[in-house]
Parts: sequence; C-alpha cells; structure tokens
Amino acid sequence: KQWYQRRVRGYDFERTAAGMDKVEQYPPGPDEGWDKPLKEAYNVRLENVSFRPANMRIAPVYRFNDTRVIYPDKISTCRERIFTAISKGYLYSSEKGEDGQLKTVQTNMHLLGCTMEANEGSVNKKMYGNVHKNGHVLL
Repeated sequence: KQWYQRRVRGYDFERTAAGMDKVEQYPPGPDEGWDKPLKEAYNVRLENVSFRPANMRIAPVYRFNDTRVIYPDKISTCRERIFTAISKGYLYSSEKGEDGQLKTVQTNMHLLGCTMEANEGSVNKKMYGNVHKNGHVLL
C-alpha cells in the first residue's frame, strides 16, 4: 500500500506543478461501483499503450491469452463482499461445514490482503475474486 501511496503522491505533485488538480479516487467510494465514468483523459504516449478519452466508461476486458473476461460489475460485487467481511469481522472460507454452509474465518489484515491480492493465502478466491489485479487490468 505504501508503494502506491508514494506513486500517487508523486503523480499529484507533478500534476500540481503543472497547474492540474490532484487525482480523484476511483471508484469514488465504498458504496459506488465501477459503473462511474473515468472523468479525465489519459495518454502516456507510450508505444502499444492506448489512449483513454475523458468520461470513458469501463468496459469488460477480454483476455485472449487465458480466455477470461473481466467484468467491472464482478469486481464491484467482490469488492462489496470484502467490505461486508470487514464490517462483520469474518470471511467465508471455500470449505463447507457439516451443515453444508460455508465455514467462516475470523478476518485480520493478513487474510484481507491475501484475499484482495487473490494469492496463496486467499480465503476464497471464487467468492472474493481478484479485486486488485483485475482492477489494474480494467483501468
């Protein structure tokens, strides 16, 4: 997280020096999904990197190398599930108990981080998805 904060602070500094406003958070808040348009245009002027026009809405990304489609609304759903887990204090595991219901695991920062990253420590990749990586792909 600190790495990203430093990157955004550096980018904000450059924007301020150029007379521009600071970067706005996207999605704007925990109650808002990925259906909001990206207000600002973006052009990195790099070869093989596409330009993003102002007020563009995020569309599904079709990944041909692994035949997956990443949908913005799926990320919103997974993000909401993670916020719910934080407020309740537990995550649903991928294992079922004797009653057929998903088991719960008391949450902590490590488990939340692993679940956001969908790495080996993720509690339930199917339920919570890969919010971090897929967010990068969509943006």
